[in-house]
Amino acid sequence: RCRQRTSYYDTAQGFGRVSLLDSLPLRGHNYVSARVVDRTFVEDGKTDAYEVNVVAKGNSCARPELRATLVWADPPVTADCVKCVVNDLDLTVVNQQTGELHYPNGRTSKDDRNNVERVIIHDLHEGASFTVNVEASNLDSAKQYYSLVITWCVVERTTINEPDTPTSAPSSALGPGERLSISLVILILGTTILTIRD
Repeated sequence: RCRQRTSYYDTAQGFGRVSLLDSLPLRGHNYVSARVVDRTFVEDGKTDAYEVNVVAKGNSCARPELRATLVWADPPVTADCVKCVVNDLDLTVVNQQTGELHYPNGRTSKDDRNNVERVIIHDLHEGASFTVNVEASNLDSAKQYYSLVITWCVVERTTINEPDTPTSAPSSALGPGERLSISLVILILGTTILTIRD
Protein backbone atom coordinates (compact mmCIF):
# COMPACT_ATOMS: atom_id res chain seq x y z
CA ARG A 1 0.00 0.00 0.00
CA CYS A 2 1.45 3.36 -1.00
CA ARG A 3 1.40 6.17 1.56
CA GLN A 4 1.44 9.84 0.70
CA ARG A 5 4.71 11.50 1.75
CA THR A 6 4.35 13.99 4.60
CA SER A 7 6.59 16.96 5.42
CA TYR A 8 7.43 15.51 8.85
CA TYR A 9 7.72 11.92 9.96
CA ASP A 10 4.65 9.79 10.43
CA THR A 11 4.14 6.21 11.63
CA ALA A 12 5.88 4.77 8.56
CA GLN A 13 8.74 7.13 7.62
CA GLY A 14 11.16 9.83 8.65
CA PHE A 15 12.93 8.28 11.66
CA GLY A 16 16.26 7.48 9.97
CA ARG A 17 18.54 10.51 10.14
CA VAL A 18 19.09 12.71 13.17
CA SER A 19 20.48 16.19 12.57
CA LEU A 20 22.17 17.30 15.79
CA LEU A 21 22.80 20.71 14.20
CA ASP A 22 19.03 21.26 13.96
CA SER A 23 18.19 19.56 17.28
CA LEU A 24 20.66 20.53 20.00
CA PRO A 25 22.28 23.79 21.10
CA LEU A 26 25.87 23.59 19.76
CA ARG A 27 27.86 26.70 20.71
CA GLY A 28 29.48 28.29 17.67
CA HIS A 29 27.60 26.08 15.21
CA ASN A 30 23.92 26.99 15.50
CA TYR A 31 21.48 29.22 17.32
CA VAL A 32 19.18 26.62 18.79
CA SER A 33 18.04 27.11 22.36
CA ALA A 34 16.70 24.18 24.34
CA ARG A 35 14.93 23.77 27.60
CA VAL A 36 14.90 20.23 28.96
CA VAL A 37 12.68 19.23 31.86
CA ASP A 38 13.46 15.65 32.79
CA ARG A 39 11.71 13.33 35.26
CA THR A 40 9.61 15.95 36.96
CA PHE A 41 6.01 15.35 37.93
CA VAL A 42 2.65 17.04 37.72
CA GLU A 43 -0.16 16.30 40.17
CA ASP A 44 -3.66 15.29 39.13
CA GLY A 45 -5.74 18.33 38.19
CA LYS A 46 -2.68 20.64 38.09
CA THR A 47 -0.84 22.37 35.23
CA ASP A 48 2.90 23.06 34.89
CA ALA A 49 3.67 26.13 32.75
CA TYR A 50 6.95 27.08 31.03
CA GLU A 51 7.64 30.48 29.44
CA VAL A 52 9.52 30.78 26.12
CA ASN A 53 10.62 34.15 24.72
CA VAL A 54 12.02 34.50 21.21
CA VAL A 55 14.89 36.99 21.30
CA ALA A 56 15.56 37.25 17.57
CA LYS A 57 15.91 35.19 14.45
CA GLY A 58 18.30 35.54 11.57
CA ASN A 59 19.72 33.91 8.48
CA SER A 60 21.56 31.36 10.60
CA CYS A 61 18.28 29.80 11.72
CA ALA A 62 17.65 26.89 9.38
CA ARG A 63 14.19 26.37 10.86
CA PRO A 64 12.79 29.37 12.75
CA GLU A 65 10.27 27.35 14.71
CA LEU A 66 9.37 26.32 18.22
CA ARG A 67 8.99 22.64 19.07
CA ALA A 68 7.68 21.30 22.35
CA THR A 69 7.70 17.54 22.92
CA LEU A 70 6.15 15.85 25.96
CA VAL A 71 6.68 12.16 26.87
CA TRP A 72 5.77 10.02 29.85
CA ALA A 73 5.74 6.34 30.81
CA ASP A 74 2.11 5.40 31.15
CA PRO A 75 1.08 2.45 33.36
CA PRO A 76 0.40 -0.82 31.51
CA VAL A 77 -3.10 -1.65 30.28
CA THR A 78 -4.83 -4.76 28.95
CA ALA A 79 -4.40 -5.73 25.30
CA ASP A 80 -8.09 -5.16 24.53
CA CYS A 81 -8.24 -1.59 25.87
CA VAL A 82 -10.23 1.03 23.96
CA LYS A 83 -8.86 4.20 25.54
CA CYS A 84 -5.35 3.01 26.32
CA VAL A 85 -3.86 6.06 28.06
CA VAL A 86 -4.26 5.63 31.82
CA ASN A 87 -2.62 8.84 33.07
CA ASP A 88 -3.58 11.50 30.53
CA LEU A 89 -1.24 14.47 30.26
CA ASP A 90 -2.08 17.24 27.82
CA LEU A 91 0.43 19.49 26.04
CA THR A 92 -0.69 22.89 24.77
CA VAL A 93 1.22 26.00 23.70
CA VAL A 94 -0.31 29.48 23.98
CA ASN A 95 0.93 32.48 21.98
CA GLN A 96 0.94 35.28 24.58
CA GLN A 97 0.52 38.05 21.96
CA THR A 98 -2.41 36.57 20.04
CA GLY A 99 -3.91 34.13 22.55
CA GLU A 100 -3.79 31.41 19.88
CA LEU A 101 -3.85 27.92 21.39
CA HIS A 102 -1.76 25.20 19.70
CA TYR A 103 -2.63 21.53 20.24
CA PRO A 104 -0.27 18.56 19.75
CA ASN A 105 0.17 16.04 16.96
CA GLY A 106 -1.60 18.13 14.31
CA ARG A 107 -4.90 18.07 16.22
CA THR A 108 -7.44 20.80 16.89
CA SER A 109 -8.14 19.52 20.41
CA LYS A 110 -6.34 17.75 23.25
CA ASP A 111 -4.79 14.35 22.52
CA ASP A 112 -6.10 11.66 24.90
CA ARG A 113 -4.72 8.66 22.98
CA ASN A 114 -0.92 9.11 22.99
CA ASN A 115 1.80 9.39 25.62
CA VAL A 116 4.04 11.29 23.19
CA GLU A 117 2.77 14.73 22.20
CA ARG A 118 4.47 17.43 20.12
CA VAL A 119 3.56 20.95 19.06
CA ILE A 120 5.41 22.70 16.22
CA ILE A 121 4.97 26.44 15.63
CA HIS A 122 6.49 27.79 12.40
CA ASP A 123 7.75 31.27 11.46
CA LEU A 124 8.72 32.67 14.84
CA HIS A 125 9.24 36.41 15.01
CA GLU A 126 11.32 38.53 17.36
CA GLY A 127 9.53 39.32 20.59
CA ALA A 128 7.15 36.36 20.37
CA SER A 129 6.30 34.88 23.75
CA PHE A 130 4.76 31.48 24.42
CA THR A 131 3.55 29.50 27.40
CA VAL A 132 4.02 25.73 27.18
CA ASN A 133 1.51 23.93 29.42
CA VAL A 134 1.57 20.36 30.74
CA GLU A 135 -1.81 19.54 32.27
CA ALA A 136 -2.68 16.38 34.21
CA SER A 137 -6.28 15.28 33.88
CA ASN A 138 -7.94 12.19 35.30
CA LEU A 139 -4.80 10.45 36.56
CA ASP A 140 -4.97 6.94 37.99
CA SER A 141 -2.43 8.02 40.63
CA ALA A 142 -1.73 11.24 42.55
CA LYS A 143 1.01 12.36 40.14
CA GLN A 144 2.65 11.47 36.83
CA TYR A 145 6.35 11.88 35.98
CA TYR A 146 7.16 13.32 32.55
CA SER A 147 9.92 14.77 30.39
CA LEU A 148 9.57 17.86 28.22
CA VAL A 149 11.94 19.26 25.58
CA ILE A 150 11.37 22.73 24.13
CA THR A 151 13.60 23.93 21.27
CA TRP A 152 13.53 27.20 19.38
CA CYS A 153 15.90 29.26 17.23
CA VAL A 154 17.43 32.50 18.49
CA VAL A 155 20.32 34.74 17.49
CA GLU A 156 21.21 36.25 20.85
CA ARG A 157 22.16 33.83 23.57
CA THR A 158 20.63 35.64 26.53
CA THR A 159 18.14 32.82 27.06
CA ILE A 160 20.76 30.09 27.29
CA ASN A 161 22.24 29.22 30.67
CA GLU A 162 25.82 28.43 29.65
CA PRO A 163 29.06 29.35 31.42
CA ASP A 164 31.18 31.95 29.61
CA THR A 165 34.48 30.29 30.47
CA PRO A 166 35.22 26.63 29.91
CA THR A 167 35.50 24.51 33.02
CA SER A 168 38.49 22.28 33.68
CA ALA A 169 38.15 18.55 33.18
CA PRO A 170 37.33 16.56 36.31
CA SER A 171 40.04 14.36 37.82
CA SER A 172 38.15 11.30 36.57
CA ALA A 173 38.52 12.37 32.92
CA LEU A 174 39.06 9.62 30.36
CA GLY A 175 42.55 8.90 29.16
CA PRO A 176 43.58 8.33 25.53
CA GLY A 177 42.00 5.20 24.09
CA GLU A 178 39.43 4.81 26.87
CA ARG A 179 35.78 4.48 25.89
CA LEU A 180 32.77 6.32 27.22
CA SER A 181 29.22 5.07 26.66
CA ILE A 182 26.35 7.47 27.11
CA SER A 183 22.65 6.65 27.01
CA LEU A 184 21.08 9.53 25.12
CA VAL A 185 17.38 10.24 24.60
CA ILE A 186 16.71 12.54 21.66
CA LEU A 187 13.18 13.87 21.67
CA ILE A 188 10.90 10.99 20.67
CA LEU A 189 13.36 9.10 18.52
CA GLY A 190 14.26 6.63 21.27
CA THR A 191 17.41 5.68 23.13
CA THR A 192 20.76 5.13 21.45
CA ILE A 193 24.26 4.33 22.68
CA LEU A 194 26.91 6.88 21.70
CA THR A 195 30.62 5.97 21.84
CA ILE A 196 33.11 8.84 22.08
CA ARG A 197 36.76 8.16 21.30
CA ASP A 198 39.65 10.44 22.18
